[in-house]
Amino acid sequence: MDDQIGAPTTSLEIARATCSVVNAVLPAASDAWAGTYHMTCGGSVSWCGFAKAIFAQGQRLLQGKTPQVLPIQSSDYPTPAKRPLNSVLSNEKLFARFKVRLPIWDAAMEEVLESLAAPQLRR
Repeated sequence: MDDQIGAPTTSLEIARATCSVVNAVLPAASDAWAGTYHMTCGGSVSWCGFAKAIFAQGQRLLQGKTPQVLPIQSSDYPTPAKRPLNSVLSNEKLFARFKVRLPIWDAAMEEVLESLAAPQLRR
């Protein structure tokens, strides 16, 4: 969908940020730190833009077989669950409390693609 915006986040970045938060909490745990914190990569992109970025950065993994990604609107692809057009979450509370900020989504995506390409490059 080219009209649904989010902040794709890798499990690796969630794990790194969680480790940083735990390390911050362990020395001086406080009930004041309890609560719900959003933890997503920075920036935002449509699902269509995300797919295009994956294929553009992952060309060597696809051996030149890059598919064409065509943008559509949510109304063109009805689903039983209604999705918000903008599901970007604010990470400001996480940063204010723990000084933790995840990287921008495309940098995290590039790291994943590099790790997927690494075994093929070693051949």
